[in-house]
Amino acid sequence: MKRNRDHRFMARGVLLGLLAVVAGLLLRAPIEAAPSDMPFQYYFPVIGRQHVLCHPSATEQALAHLLITDPEQRRPLLRCNPWLEQVAQAHAADMATRRYVGYITPEGLGMNDLVRETGYRLPDTYSTAPGANQVAAIAVGHETAPGAWAGLVDPSLGSQLRTHLLGLDPFFARQIDYGIGHVYDPASVHGHYWVIVTAEPLYWPADVLKPASAPGQGGIPSIQLYVIHVP
Repeated sequence: MKRNRDHRFMARGVLLGLLAVVAGLLLRAPIEAAPSDMPFQYYFPVIGRQHVLCHPSATEQALAHLLITDPEQRRPLLRCNPWLEQVAQAHAADMATRRYVGYITPEGLGMNDLVRETGYRLPDTYSTAPGANQVAAIAVGHETAPGAWAGLVDPSLGSQLRTHLLGLDPFFARQIDYGIGHVYDPASVHGHYWVIVTAEPLYWPADVLKPASAPGQGGIPSIQLYVIHVP
């Protein structure tokens, strides 16, 4: 009887030892990162022990590449955030499904509202007014990422979206987190729907210089009314 009990204790000890070794290896394993040839960083928020990643489609990744590598891009860093990606993808799908285009849902929620609903904490300086948008840019009808990007940053179509997406204003230059959504629905009004969401993190990376506010800057920019349609 005593011998059987000793065997059980020994087996339990061996099992616990193996579990400890496996746990150690998992904790030491590197977190999945973006391919080395991609010029952007993934954001790894942690919920408990779970690492959450962005999952862009090929077309969304193509638009992200254009956002980040544009020679006029002023942001010191751009990193994909899964909550912002969720907002961008959901809003693109919602517009296609419910046949509207804009920064306010039929229920009256603005893009600032939709970002906050995911749990992403915008700085206190961001507007809480109904329908406010200081984070999103929309293009519809463009079949390709280069076409959508060209329309969004075309200076002849206005400066608001260009200023937002390229970080030409200090307010937008601090928006280093982003998410991109693209939906193609042949039964929808415009076919292709593109949404880019950028936001300033509550906690700034220690090794990145935070763009300062312009001296004397009073108002905080809004990009409420600008949507780029394919010609």
